[in-house]
Amino acid sequence: MNKTIHKSLIAPVLLVSITGLGAASAEAGNPAFRENLWFSAEFFRPQIAGKRRSTFWAWDSRPASAFNGTLVLGYRLPDSPWSLAFRYNRETSKTDRHLDFSTTGRAYRAYDASKESHDVLDFEIGRDIGLGHALPDKAKIRAKMGIRFARFSATSRFTGHYTSYGVWLTPYDFDRRSRFKGIGPSIGLETRIRLGGSLSVDFEGSAAALYGRQSYKTYFWSSTSTRKKTIAMNLTGALGISYKPPGSNFRISAGYKADAWFNAMRAEKSPGQEGRFDRIYHGPFLRMKIGGN
Repeated sequence: MNKTIHKSLIAPVLLVSITGLGAASAEAGNPAFRENLWFSAEFFRPQIAGKRRSTFWAWDSRPASAFNGTLVLGYRLPDSPWSLAFRYNRETSKTDRHLDFSTTGRAYRAYDASKESHDVLDFEIGRDIGLGHALPDKAKIRAKMGIRFARFSATSRFTGHYTSYGVWLTPYDFDRRSRFKGIGPSIGLETRIRLGGSLSVDFEGSAAALYGRQSYKTYFWSSTSTRKKTIAMNLTGALGISYKPPGSNFRISAGYKADAWFNAMRAEKSPGQEGRFDRIYHGPFLRMKIGGN
C-alpha cells in the first residue's frame, strides 16, 4: 500500500474507534465526558492553494495535498459560562517530483524532494454567549481568546541539470531550509444552530497574530543564511453539519475548512532576493466530539 494512503487512513480509523468508545461510554452511563468535559479529534485532508513553482532560482515546493489532524481537550467550569481548552494541530506533507521544463530557451531536468510540517498549540479561554429570548434553545455561541504557538518547517533539495547549445551540463544541487517559531494572541468564535432533531449547522473561525523569528538557509556551492523577526498572521474558518444521536454524549461533524498562514515562511524569488510565501489549506474535514454538547 502506498505510504501516503496508509498514513491518511490512520486518522479515520482512530476517529471510528474513539466514536465507538464514546457510544459504549454513553450506554454504560460513564460520566467521564459530559457537559463540563469534552474531547474532540479532527481529520482534515486539505488541498494547498497557490501556484507551485520549482525553478533554478525561484522555489516554493508546494505539495499537492497534506495530512492535518487536530486534538482538543476542554473543560467548562461547573455552573459557569466560562471554559478552558487545549488544542494541538499537526500538519505534515512530503513531495517527490521529477520535472521537465524549459526557461529562457534552455531545457531543464530536475528532481525535487520536499518536506513540510507545522505544529500549532493553543490555550483558550471561552465564554458561552446567550442570544436573549429569540433563540433560547436553537443556537449556542462560544467566544474564545487565548495564546497560540506555532512552529513551521520546510526543507527541499532541488537537483537537476540544463542544456547549453544542446549539451547537458554538470548537475547542480540546491538545499534549502526555512523555519519559523512564533507566539501571539488569538480570538475566535464557535456557533451551533439546531436544525431540528439530531442535526445542527456548525460554524467556527479564529484569527491570530504571532510574533517570532524566521530563518532561511540555502546551500548552492556555498552556504548562506538569514534570520529576521516578523509577525505572521493566521486565519481559520470551518462550516459543517453535525449529528448527535439521541441520548448520547458524542457528536460527529463533517464539512469544509480553510486554514491560512501569511508571512510564516521565506524563499528565494530571484538570485539573492528573498521573499515570503504563504500557505492556504482548504478541504473537507471529519470531526468526532465526546462530551460538552
